[in-house]
Amino acid sequence: MIHSIGQPLFTGSGVKCLVMGTIGDRVKIARLAMNWNQPDLAKETHISKQAISQIETGTTKNPKPENLLKIADATGFELRWLISGNGPQTSKDAALDRLDISELSTDSKAAIRAVMDSFKKQNHLKTNHN
Repeated sequence: MIHSIGQPLFTGSGVKCLVMGTIGDRVKIARLAMNWNQPDLAKETHISKQAISQIETGTTKNPKPENLLKIADATGFELRWLISGNGPQTSKDAALDRLDISELSTDSKAAIRAVMDSFKKQNHLKTNHN
């Protein structure tokens, strides 16, 4: 996990971003990590496109907590990270933080992440087909 500004954050789905300094920057990172545009995020969260744009551009300096929670839930990014830039960036990172895998090899850690991604994809497919 990476917590400092200017270092790589996320490389899933072909997205490679940097940790940014504002809530708007982090919301945009979360949205792009899902390969979504602003209308996609609006649809998934039931937040207006205008509100999402205002959050991302910084026009809204203090977004509504319920909107940030909806964004976190939709994207899998941690609410704490969206708000502050601190802590695990994604729920996957948070789950890994709860596991004691610190002594495992890099390959073993990667295998655990792959299994978690597989379960997440399977769950997503089940959710979308029900």
